[in-house]
Amino acid sequence: MDPGRLPKASPGPSSVQAVGLLIPAGFPGEAWLDSLVNYLTNQGLTVGVLLWGAGDKLADDRKDTGRFREAGAVATALAAPGLLQMTMATAASLAIEEALAHLGPDLDLVVVVGTRPFPLPYILLGEPGTAVSQGDDPQLLAVVTEAGQIGTAPTFPPADFKGLANLLRPWLSQRLARNP
Repeated sequence: MDPGRLPKASPGPSSVQAVGLLIPAGFPGEAWLDSLVNYLTNQGLTVGVLLWGAGDKLADDRKDTGRFREAGAVATALAAPGLLQMTMATAASLAIEEALAHLGPDLDLVVVVGTRPFPLPYILLGEPGTAVSQGDDPQLLAVVTEAGQIGTAPTFPPADFKGLANLLRPWLSQRLARNP
């Protein structure tokens, strides 16, 4: 394996590895997430993104998926060459692990994005003094901010995707070793 690349997971239901990305409400993190996913895929990873806890609804009431669901469909899909987007009805209390299982074993890493804490190791994106300050949380892997160190977690400036990937590499390797 190239030491500059993150390891690939072996296929199987337990191989879906996830890291959370906690973006405080109102903080513009979408462009940063796009850049992180781009960097990780350029490092050879197959990356998925799960937007978690986006609210009580998907805000697709006026789209085909929402209308078909309202009519009683439990699954809807949009397909185009090379793409498949699915919406499935689930239990109201869907756990993160269940959602990750639906994403499939072909992913090396899923970045779970949310605005509220969730039960995963995570990266905090934002500035000190935002709605969330997790400085010494043992689940906190890193903080991405221009503002300097927050608590004891490693801190990276927003443009340091290589540094963040270098932090994730041994973490992901350890998780893959525990979940072959």
